Amino acid sequence: MGKWRGYRSGKQSLGDAGRSALKALGMDDYEAQTRSRRIFDELYGDRFAGQVAFLGFRHGVVYLRVRDGSWVRRVRAFQTQLFRDLSTLAELNEVPRSLSIKVGPAPEFDS
Repeated sequence: MGKWRGYRSGKQSLGDAGRSALKALGMDDYEAQTRSRRIFDELYGDRFAGQVAFLGFRHGVVYLRVRDGSWVRRVRAFQTQLFRDLSTLAELNEVPRSLSIKVGPAPEFDS
C-alpha cells in the first residue's frame, strides 16, 4: 500500500503513465522528439530516399535505422549538418553529440 501513496487514490491516468515510461527511457521531452522527427523527415526524407528512419533523440545521441550497410556511409557524410539542423531547427535543449545507426529493415522499408 505504501508504494501507491504518491498517486491519486492509488490510480494513475494513462497520460501520466505514458509520461513516466518515457521519462524512465530518457525520452521525456515528447515535443522535442516530435520536432526532431518532423525536421528529419522534411530535410532528409527525400535525400535518403526513404532508406533511413529517424528513431529518436536521447541524451545527445541521434538514433537512426538504415536499410543496409551502404547507407551508413551516406548518413555519416551528413552527420555534422544533421546535428546542426536538429539543434537549431528543432530547438533541442541538448545538443546532438553522436550518432547511433542500426542496420536492418524496419517495417516501413518492406516492399
